[in-house]
Amino acid sequence: MLRKYASFGSWSDGLETGAATTSVQSHRAQPRLIESGVVAELMDHRSLHLPGELLGVREVLFEGQPEDGDLVRDLGVTGAVGDRRDPLVEPVERVSPMPLRVAQLLVTRLVVDNDSDVLEQLLYRQREAIECLPNECLEGLVTALRSRRQRHAASWIAARLPAAAFQSHVPMLSSVPHEPDSLVVTTDTGDRIHYLDWGGNARALPPLLLIHGLAATAWAWTPVARRLVGQSHVLAMDLRGHGLSESPRHGYDLESLAFDALTVLAANGYGVEVDGPRAVVAGHGLGAMVAAAMAFLQPESIAAVALVDGGWEELAAATGMSAADFERTTTDPPEVMASMAAYLADRRDFDPLTWDTDQEQAARAAVDEKHAGHVGPVTRPHAMRGAIAAMFDYRPIETLAGLAMPLQIAVAESGAADDESARERHLALEDIVRARAAAGLPAPDVRHFPGAGHNLMRYRPAELSAALTDLMNAAQAHQRS
Repeated sequence: MLRKYASFGSWSDGLETGAATTSVQSHRAQPRLIESGVVAELMDHRSLHLPGELLGVREVLFEGQPEDGDLVRDLGVTGAVGDRRDPLVEPVERVSPMPLRVAQLLVTRLVVDNDSDVLEQLLYRQREAIECLPNECLEGLVTALRSRRQRHAASWIAARLPAAAFQSHVPMLSSVPHEPDSLVVTTDTGDRIHYLDWGGNARALPPLLLIHGLAATAWAWTPVARRLVGQSHVLAMDLRGHGLSESPRHGYDLESLAFDALTVLAANGYGVEVDGPRAVVAGHGLGAMVAAAMAFLQPESIAAVALVDGGWEELAAATGMSAADFERTTTDPPEVMASMAAYLADRRDFDPLTWDTDQEQAARAAVDEKHAGHVGPVTRPHAMRGAIAAMFDYRPIETLAGLAMPLQIAVAESGAADDESARERHLALEDIVRARAAAGLPAPDVRHFPGAGHNLMRYRPAELSAALTDLMNAAQAHQRS
């Protein structure tokens, strides 16, 4: 049985615990009122640290009580404006990239300017990047704003944004950089699992859960998540012991990791335990094994599985190592960990052409910067050891031969065709195909990525996203048949 879920909320909420429940508890975001000069400064300088500084000097006001002049509640549109997936509210919030440490600002989906000019400034700045964004409806709204300078102008903007959100040009807002909500869910054991809710179109294709590999975090999936939010509701989680999830002493076997992931799905209304729709799950490396374990343990909750460069091989046979030997290969040399600059330079040099702000964020999320200036892995030694043990205990043939839902395998092929390792991987794939055929199941959809390294989310995000889109379509057709 799936574990019960105590509660969930934003990472910065201090998460209240309560009675076990399988219902989703909705947290309504409160509006932030920011003076127009402050918003202009955010637009002009795009400082990563300015939001935190604003909080420190109380220039950001947190309103919520009617007696404090809650502008949104005055017009009774809290339900519409507070929706974090409102496409016209999101760009107003995202005038500056905001790191997790200032999640107090990130979790909201509304920033309104009491001087009435934020929307006009935003549209002006985005006009060249988003063709035809200021359509007739929005142009009329901006024109009317110029004549409204009274105190309730912010409410007037907010009340009209939901209606404008359904105009024909709004889907072009997908080209505006999209940032996720940072949330946690608490399992019945009291462990808090962190995940990123990228939002997206929950009615187009089945929901999608993305699971990272060993010693990585949910941010590793950012290039793919950005590409898929227009087609599906996208979630990306931190496995226990990784990222911002808690690191208990135990629970790193694949079954426990799989139930953590099923808990994330249930907290968002997906899966058999909450009578919700099935989700597609994609995992990378260790995450691929967790994804397969989820589908094996609770097939009624999983619509399809994608194994991204992992999950179809026995590691002992593939590497010729023991778990202890493998663990020793996962440490970086001291000169790489000597400083954040050295660490980021090392990650950039893997492939400078694919290094960007998303890759830097993913790299930073995987390490802690110490007071002495050096960095260390976020994944604690006991969590690393437990996860590696789980990887070496994984038996892919018996697991994958029991999955009746659509199965996709993405293979990174960085070596030559006659490389011994490449031949071994090909033979392992053939073993999976034979095992599934013996069980009366179709062969997996195998996608090859020649010349690409293990981190396909970084090196081939467009092709991987296209493959996952195909899988979600296949899952949708499979459920209808």
